[in-house]
Amino acid sequence: MAADSAAVIEHLRRQRAAVLSRLDEMRDLVSAIDQALEKEMSGMKLTQGEQKELFGNGFCEEYADEAEQRWGQTEAWKQSQRRTSKYTRQDWVQIKAEMDATNAVFVAAMDVGQPAAGVEAMDAAERHRLHIQKWFYDICPELHRGLGDMYIADPRFTKDYEDIRAGMAQYVRDAIHANADRAGTAGKHS
Repeated sequence: MAADSAAVIEHLRRQRAAVLSRLDEMRDLVSAIDQALEKEMSGMKLTQGEQKELFGNGFCEEYADEAEQRWGQTEAWKQSQRRTSKYTRQDWVQIKAEMDATNAVFVAAMDVGQPAAGVEAMDAAERHRLHIQKWFYDICPELHRGLGDMYIADPRFTKDYEDIRAGMAQYVRDAIHANADRAGTAGKHS
């Protein structure tokens, strides 16, 4: 009888170990599913490493959470989420390359002493606006003007531009304003 009892106990211990092993596998699976859900719901189909590689410190989850809290109920946010949820890594690479090219136009205009209200700078501002409209959300020149104001009002935006070239945040903001004026949108919201 004792031998039978010992065999049963050993069998139950093996079953318990197998079940615990499966529980660990299930926890890992649930964790992987949670990460995939978070990635899909955020609209960003890049790993954190890929985000850092492409955007440096310009993107972090904390900023994304803050943006969602601030603008999550706006149509622009919803439109951006719909669009970006479909983007591949290659799309993000292209978005970054296009933005870098626009920033290079701003820098070139600054380097030759072009005023922010000059044609080259205003054209770069329009290119910037159209880039946002193409990839993220519809943005009229007047809404773009408000975004330009954030580039100097929020130190994080300012730093991103100042890291490219000293004085660039103010220059881009002023070029955006000049472009909105050129479009005849001063005070309009269409």
